[in-house]
Amino acid sequence: MIKNVKKIFCFWMCCFFLVGPVLADWNMVMENKDATYYIFPKKIFIRGQIRKVWELQDLKKITWKGEKSFRYLSEYHCKKNYWRILHYTGHSKHMGLGQILSAKRDGDWYIVPPATPRMRVFKGVCRL
Repeated sequence: MIKNVKKIFCFWMCCFFLVGPVLADWNMVMENKDATYYIFPKKIFIRGQIRKVWELQDLKKITWKGEKSFRYLSEYHCKKNYWRILHYTGHSKHMGLGQILSAKRDGDWYIVPPATPRMRVFKGVCRL
């Protein structure tokens, strides 16, 4: 019985120390009717006019695949006003947790659309 209690205690402590800080490190960019948008400011990569940043989109409605959130590594070209997704995963739970239900790599470049969460991230990371 005591062994089981110790195992359960260790499990919850691991969850607290490993998952808690990960969730706390996301900074909210904005919220709209579709989702809440976050960036991970501790991992912004800068090389010349290029910025790479991890982003999280926490959805208000579940997709047809069962996704509740998306995590993606975006790349922004500050001088040309371009962005693309280098890697993304769709998750079965909110805040990028749960099973990975979809994944994609190496997207095309697009012009950053005005008045969008993407533009807010673009402006923020390109100030660095």
